[in-house]
Amino acid sequence: MLEPGDHGKQENPQAPKPIGEIIAFLRRPAFHPEKTFYEHEVLGEIKPDDIRNLLLLPFEVALTEKNNRVILSTGTQDDIGDDPDLLSRMRHSRLYLHTHPPLGEKRRGANAPSFSDAIVATYSGTTTPQIVAHEEGMMLYQGPSFDPITKQPFDSSLQDTRDLVFKFGEANGLDIFEYGLDPKLVNPMTLPFQEVAPITRRFTEEAKMIRKEASWGDEEGIAELMKFVNLKT
Repeated sequence: MLEPGDHGKQENPQAPKPIGEIIAFLRRPAFHPEKTFYEHEVLGEIKPDDIRNLLLLPFEVALTEKNNRVILSTGTQDDIGDDPDLLSRMRHSRLYLHTHPPLGEKRRGANAPSFSDAIVATYSGTTTPQIVAHEEGMMLYQGPSFDPITKQPFDSSLQDTRDLVFKFGEANGLDIFEYGLDPKLVNPMTLPFQEVAPITRRFTEEAKMIRKEASWGDEEGIAELMKFVNLKT
């Protein structure tokens, strides 16, 4: 078994653990998410406070399902990574939740799926609930179903979601995919995150991606979303 800090995927044959124990392990200074991809099967029920504790980690975390068990996987500060098994579960399992940690002030305001998340959701099966957890609460979302530019319904089986995202970015002065073809468009990576986050949120709303959302203070709404997390739907 690889030790924290070693390169590559960490194969862990240990028995499933409560999520609190997994979080405690990931908080150790010896764990380096940029170097190590870590997965562990979660034992027992996951509570809303567990999700909020995941948001305190300085990297993204995903929860997916395999064989009717919840699997926790680590990402980096910027994304959830590209492990093939994880990507498959993100699209074709009974759960895909990922976190948008605030990282202090660096990512504060990330209260919606990213443009990349919108594209990933397009390729996900209809039985895979897509959830993003963030500092303000949780959101159950889907791929875009409406074109904010043409004001027409959007069908990802007939239209390209990347084109939809690019055109929305273009309309807001952003070169989302960093093509560099139009000098009037700004690379969003060069802007403060707090300037880009509201645009991402507006896309989520206008593209009708939101199925359900709840703030952390909405106990009933959070409880409904936690049913997906605990595979009770």
